[in-house]
Amino acid sequence: MPAITICIPTYNREATIRDTVESIIQNYGDHIQILIINNASTDNTSTVIEKYKNHVDYIENIENIGFAENFKKCIKLARGKYITFLGGDDVVINKELLSLVEWMERNPSVALAGSDIKIFVDNPNKPTRKGKFGNKEIIYSAGASALTEWWLPSTLASIGGWVVASASAKKYVDRIPSHTIIPQCYMGFYIAKECDVGYFPAEFFAQRLSNKEEQLANSMYLSITTIEDYHGLVSQLNNDKFVQKNIFSQLSKMICENLISFASFGGKHIFLQACRYAVVLDKKIICSPKFIFYSLCGIILPTYIIRVMLENYRKIR
Repeated sequence: MPAITICIPTYNREATIRDTVESIIQNYGDHIQILIINNASTDNTSTVIEKYKNHVDYIENIENIGFAENFKKCIKLARGKYITFLGGDDVVINKELLSLVEWMERNPSVALAGSDIKIFVDNPNKPTRKGKFGNKEIIYSAGASALTEWWLPSTLASIGGWVVASASAKKYVDRIPSHTIIPQCYMGFYIAKECDVGYFPAEFFAQRLSNKEEQLANSMYLSITTIEDYHGLVSQLNNDKFVQKNIFSQLSKMICENLISFASFGGKHIFLQACRYAVVLDKKIICSPKFIFYSLCGIILPTYIIRVMLENYRKIR
């Protein structure tokens, strides 16, 4: 089995980082590199990690360098032939990561592959929902196929659930901007333009979900910066208007799916900006019943009611 690195860029995760590390050790022992880079946490994260010093490679940043730079630092320091990521509050649930890596070994043209994920609140064995991204293994050819059929619909929106060949990650890592909170999507975009990517029906990653604004998965709804990041990437495809239009349409639908989240975390101002962006990207979205319903909810209902709607959807109280 080739060397694998599980990267954990973390900040203020004293309450959950133990579960993260324990889940890796229980499933993989010391057969893979566990690389944790603590981004100048102000809580007791470092104290918790100290107990695992014989199992992990641990680095503590002197100052907070931002999520994207910490992500990039992980890639640069990873020793494995293959790299995957976990958040400091996520877990691995089995040994299926090995199955995904073995599949990539059999298909060396695949530089980045996604899988399925579980989403949980307290117990990963009792997920509130699952992210299912396919039914059978598939390889998408570099360029149009990888970008239109895989990039946005894949698990790349999450910090984990995907595996990247280290050589490819290191090749593109410096093209990731420092400001973004979706560095994996930048990396995936540049890889998909030039390399084959794939999907493998494994399920090794479980993502913890909460309603706290500081969680990375929720902080993206506090502004439209992430939408602007996606838009900026796709705008680079000026030489292929068909591909660009296709992805803009997908992005418009993705914004629509998350309008309630924008309203709940960002408030009405951010919600309205997200609505406008969805329409600018694809005017046909105006005719979508879901867009009409979510737009009316966001405009008419007070924020606390919208938050209750979101919590009920997520099944989190």
